Amino acid sequence: MKTRRSISSLSTESRLSEVTSAEASNSTRIDDEKKRMKEYKSVLENDETSEAKERTLAIEERKLVIREQMAKVCFKIANIENEQEARKERTLAIEERKLVIREQTAKVRKEQEARNGSSLNDNVNDVYQLFVFKMVVD
Repeated sequence: MKTRRSISSLSTESRLSEVTSAEASNSTRIDDEKKRMKEYKSVLENDETSEAKERTLAIEERKLVIREQMAKVCFKIANIENEQEARKERTLAIEERKLVIREQTAKVRKEQEARNGSSLNDNVNDVYQLFVFKMVVD
């Protein structure tokens, strides 16, 4: 009987040893699988972070492009405003010249009428029209 017990205890011990080694092997596999999952999650998180960074950079780049376009538009608007102001100034200068010419023409008319009469009046009108035409063209 001792032999049976010793054989059965040996087989029980060997079974226990097999079960223990199988459990150890399984726990090692589970630990390895957990490590792989952590690494996979880490890689996924890094990818998501990289994608988020790329999207952020793309948005920033679009903002810069929009700012550049706005600066160009503002510059063009400023140029248009400057051109309009210059046109106004030129128009005012032309009007001033016209007034000066009218005054000078009126003076010349009075002087000529006083000297010669009204026949020179037609010549003065011609001179006045030439002055006005020349000022507008310039």
